[in-house]
Amino acid sequence: MTVPLAPGVQHLLGTVVFLGPSTAVVHRAACPPELAALLAAYGYRVIPLPPDEELLVRRGMNLLVLAPERVLMPAGCPGIRRTLERAGVAVDEIDVGAYLRAAGGIGCVTGVVRREH
Repeated sequence: MTVPLAPGVQHLLGTVVFLGPSTAVVHRAACPPELAALLAAYGYRVIPLPPDEELLVRRGMNLLVLAPERVLMPAGCPGIRRTLERAGVAVDEIDVGAYLRAAGGIGCVTGVVRREH
C-alpha cells in the first residue's frame, strides 16, 4: 500500500517512528488518514505528538530506538519525554544542540544499531 506524505515532510521518519513491534509515535499533524488507518489495521498503539516547538524546532521526535520501547532522544523536550514515559517508553536523553544547528538530529548521525531481543 502506498501512503502519501504530508506537505513539507521530507521522509517517513518525520511522520512515524516505530518504537516496538506494536507501538509507534506519530507527528499528529503530518500523519495522513491513510497512515493512521494502516497503523490501526495492523494493531499498532499510536502515541500522537502535537506540532509544537519541541517537535518542530528541537526535533523531539528524531529518536533512536535502542530496544523495543526504549529510546534515546534529544534533551530539552520535556513534554515529549513525559508523553513517551506515560505510554511506558523508557527514555534516555542526550544534548544534540550542535546537530540541531546543522539541521540534523540523532537519527541523522547514527547508523543501523544492532538490537537483540
